[in-house]
Amino acid sequence: MSLVELHCLARVSRLLSLAFAGAGESRWTSSQSATRRAGRSSSTPMRSPADPALPAFMARPAGAPVYHGFPLLEESRTDDGWCFGIISDPDCPEGRNGGDAFVVAPDNSRAGLVWRVGPAELEVISPPTTTRWGVFTVGITREVHSCQELAEQLQAWLPELRLRHAEWVTRRA
Repeated sequence: MSLVELHCLARVSRLLSLAFAGAGESRWTSSQSATRRAGRSSSTPMRSPADPALPAFMARPAGAPVYHGFPLLEESRTDDGWCFGIISDPDCPEGRNGGDAFVVAPDNSRAGLVWRVGPAELEVISPPTTTRWGVFTVGITREVHSCQELAEQLQAWLPELRLRHAEWVTRRA
């Protein structure tokens, strides 16, 4: 294994250890390493895991949203309240071809995202449920080396994600 691969693996390991140690969502910005926790988002109250022996995302407290325990990329927050969160750490000098993320709508509802370098297509992996308005694969144009690069590329999908969210809200009414 090369030094760069070891470096990337170490970052993923640190991300997972944060997820297993964290009770609520943290806020990361590109100026901070994804391996350091920042302050809590004011719109995301701290909740302890339902089972302290498990990470927050595996023991979601009652009433906590899906993807609880994973960090939000505050730098991606739009003026109207949309924000992306990450599940797999995009920070890697060699770049990443894909990973997992999620999007938070202004009403705090969420959808999962599997991002990959490839055609600019959005595919439904999992249809909407009562707790999540779907899980989608989205194509991005180039490898990702940082949280900031991922946020920039995911922003291109916001118009389509807004439509998917609006459809989900309409069906629930």
